[in-house]
Amino acid sequence: MRDDFLSADWAAEHGRLSSDIHKLIRRIAAGYTRLCARQFSAPWRQPPRRRQNRA
Repeated sequence: MRDDFLSADWAAEHGRLSSDIHKLIRRIAAGYTRLCARQFSAPWRQPPRRRQNRA
């Protein structure tokens, strides 16, 4: 197992793996931020929804 981290493949792909993990964590954090903003926003600040006339 130790030799896996010393191989040339690991050295070549380590930066990309770290970058992808960082992007994933940032997207998850952004999703939680949007979710919290939607859940805890004041209802009186929302634009009124118009009802559609149904024939």
